[in-house]
Amino acid sequence: MRNSTIIVALTVVLLGVSPFGRRKEPLPHGKAALADGSFPELLVTIERLCKGKSEFAGFTGSHGRFSIEDSEFTGCELRAYLPGYRSQTVPLSGDNLGTLILRPRGKSDDAARSTKNKEFNKNAWKAYELGLDDAAKGNWHAAEYDFHETLRFFPWASSAWLSLGQVQEREGDKQGAVYSYRQAIAIDDGFVLPYVYIRIGG
Repeated sequence: MRNSTIIVALTVVLLGVSPFGRRKEPLPHGKAALADGSFPELLVTIERLCKGKSEFAGFTGSHGRFSIEDSEFTGCELRAYLPGYRSQTVPLSGDNLGTLILRPRGKSDDAARSTKNKEFNKNAWKAYELGLDDAAKGNWHAAEYDFHETLRFFPWASSAWLSLGQVQEREGDKQGAVYSYRQAIAIDDGFVLPYVYIRIGG
């Protein structure tokens, strides 16, 4: 009995095969990065393009990583969306979708950067990255909690206010989102993205 248990365990570890069902296929995944190779330190929208129409497919998490839950879209493509930037499109096929490069539409590459990010303390940054990852998984309530924790550790985290607003929009809380965007602007009036999102969402 013990030997058979060991064999089953080794099968699962080495082959990824469950004795109780089919092997779980990996989700299509990729990254979004800025043109200089750095990762956006905020939520970047991943859009699915099918037959000329675009729809929300998810957010990037920490280090620009994203995955797509539902990949049953033959002939569709993906792109990253961040106001002030453009990215290439890639076919929604296979597991590894590669890296979507975000290039500035103008000469400036400052739209995605808040000067306050350099002032984060360790606890605030840890909570912020958790928020990005929870939002990328579609765990809106957990992400909202994480961003509030970020702000508890560092109240001047304009990127956290921006990300909180984006999550609140996904939850249907437009009034809360507008408030969060306004807080981001009040903290860092040179941070461009909150102005754009408050116009889109408000």
